[in-house]
Amino acid sequence: MRQTLKLIYFNVALLCVLLVGLEIVGQIAFYLWKGHAVFRAPVVENQGVLELDPYLVGRPRSSIRVEANGKVVTTTPMHTRWTGAPANPSAVRVAVVGGSTTFGAGVTDVDSWPARLQAMLGANYSVINFGMLGYSTAEGIIQTALLVPETRPDIIVFYEGWNDIRSYHDSTPSPDYYSHGMRQFSTLQLAPPARPSLPEQLVDISAIWRLATVVSKPAAAQQQDVHARSYGPAYATPDTFVDRIYRRNLETLKLLSEHNGAYALFVPQVLNDAWYSQHTGGNWWTPHVDDHAMPALIRRFGLTMDAVCGPREPRCSVLGTVRDWKWQPDDFIDEGHFSGKGGEVFARLVAPKITEYATVHHLVHSSGTGP
Repeated sequence: MRQTLKLIYFNVALLCVLLVGLEIVGQIAFYLWKGHAVFRAPVVENQGVLELDPYLVGRPRSSIRVEANGKVVTTTPMHTRWTGAPANPSAVRVAVVGGSTTFGAGVTDVDSWPARLQAMLGANYSVINFGMLGYSTAEGIIQTALLVPETRPDIIVFYEGWNDIRSYHDSTPSPDYYSHGMRQFSTLQLAPPARPSLPEQLVDISAIWRLATVVSKPAAAQQQDVHARSYGPAYATPDTFVDRIYRRNLETLKLLSEHNGAYALFVPQVLNDAWYSQHTGGNWWTPHVDDHAMPALIRRFGLTMDAVCGPREPRCSVLGTVRDWKWQPDDFIDEGHFSGKGGEVFARLVAPKITEYATVHHLVHSSGTGP
């Protein structure tokens, strides 16, 4: 009997060791494959770059330079990312507003598309990069109302879409993208006012702890938890509620631009269609949108932007040629963020529209380089 108990204890202990070992090996393998833990979103690269913001969740710190993995992120005293803009008081001021692709996630300073745009436009132009990780049109409205006017922009470029479509088919739809805003604390890895408890953090780290938590819960609570944490269901259909909010927000951005006396140039979001065509189901950024359907949905989403500016409006236009360009997989570093090559192409598509407006309205006061 005693021998049998020893054998049982040994087998239980061995099973526990094997489970822990399996988890460790699995977590390491998954991290090497995906770059983040199994139950956590990908790590934001820009550690030390960001700080809490009372209205926008997070923003870039002021006047810092961070170098990691061969990439440099430099910010200005205005909490914007460096573009190489000259100290020219008579320069045409171009503010760019958008999400992580505008910020330049995953690329070094000089490879962000606003920096490429600045290099093309030359010393008679000053490009200010207000782009920020995860910012949607909701954050863009706050920026354009409170921050962008301080730069007295002549032109505001809005590159929007990907972060708004993230709210498609949200289980708790809200006109202020509430769920998206709350998820930004995790995305930006900035601590919200109330930190999760140790058991809650362990659920996001350990498969064994998660399993134990699920087993210990009543059936109803298990179902609720699975629904809250799963990526699915993922839909291939539009969300007319988000479409309406997106259109409303774009019109608000247009009105804010007019109020600031600036020309509003709207640019529809483009993504790496080749990446999405190879995936199905939702992913961590757009959990309720089927990846395979994303190229068609984001193009349809862009048509909402097309309707914001009238055909003869002097201070508003949509640059649809960006959407029509034949984008290649190497224009991106992942499913949607530009590589240095893609940023160069994007800037070359945007630059002529800016110089055309500046020339027609006699905004350039001295000779200089241009595209």
